[in-house]
Amino acid sequence: MTETKFKELVKDVIFEISSRIERKGQEYARIDRLSNFKIAAAMSSRWKETPEQALMGMLKKHWVSILDIVDDTAENKIADYEVWYEKCLDNIVYSICLLGLVKDRLNRDLGS
Repeated sequence: MTETKFKELVKDVIFEISSRIERKGQEYARIDRLSNFKIAAAMSSRWKETPEQALMGMLKKHWVSILDIVDDTAENKIADYEVWYEKCLDNIVYSICLLGLVKDRLNRDLGS
C-alpha cells in the first residue's frame, strides 16, 4: 500500500471512529458515556469485577470474531472488507473506552 493510500485509510478510520462514538454515545449512554461498563461491573459484584474487566469481557467477543476471520484467511476464505472494517473499528472504539475508564479511575483516585 502506498503512503498516500495508507494516509487516506487512516483519515477515513479516524472520521468513522469519531462518528461511531457519537452515534453509540447517544444510543448507549445516559449521563456517563462509560456507564454500560460500570453497570456491567456492578451486575457481577459476585466476582468483584471492575469496569475495566467488564469492558475486556465484552471486547473478548470482538477479538474471537476477528480471530475467526483471520484464521479463515489460511484457507483463502477472505471476508468482505466491510466485515474487517466493522470488527477492527469496534476494537478501536473499545480501546478508546478503556482509556476513558482508566482516566476516570485515575482522576477519581487522585481526587480530581
